[in-house]
Amino acid sequence: MKLRKIILLIFITIINSTTTFSQNQNMQIKTENLRVLGKDSIIEIANTILEKKYPVLKINMNDFIITAWSNKKSILIKYRRIFKYVPLGKSENHFIYNFSIDIINEAIYPIDNNFLINSFYIPTQEERMKIKFVKNTMEFDTTYHTTIYEKEGEYQISFTNYLISGTGIIDKTTGKSTIMSGVHGPFEPVKEESGSLIEIRN
Repeated sequence: MKLRKIILLIFITIINSTTTFSQNQNMQIKTENLRVLGKDSIIEIANTILEKKYPVLKINMNDFIITAWSNKKSILIKYRRIFKYVPLGKSENHFIYNFSIDIINEAIYPIDNNFLINSFYIPTQEERMKIKFVKNTMEFDTTYHTTIYEKEGEYQISFTNYLISGTGIIDKTTGKSTIMSGVHGPFEPVKEESGSLIEIRN
């Protein structure tokens, strides 16, 4: 009887191992098939997943730098906001600015969490005008990780990329801009949590 139980346990272990192997193999095949489509098509698929899951989120894709990443088991599309805007009286922690979509399981991080979707930042028309004002006043590059903090009478700007890091101030009335500090690199690149993922560039 004891021997029979041992044999049964071994059999179940073999079945589970075979199932896991089969699932992993299927995921790898699916990932490879998707990767062949190329970056632009993969991003279109991700955008479709977003529209299907969250039709109420009216997201302007021009607000983001969108990159595609993959390994053997997943394809991740990352949406990094070009300008983080922090409204007057708020802090950066009040909002979610960036997100990622896993093409394989159609998960959207972190806004799949019901407690976080309401924190996803969608600029109002007025805020878009303010962001445009800042963009027209100072010279920016899309490689910058830029945050705009609205304050009484001014906008405080924080910007960083691989080559430069600094802060600035823009007067709301005159539009006069002042670079308060700027340190030239090269610095360590802003770290992305990509793990073992490799960027799909075309």
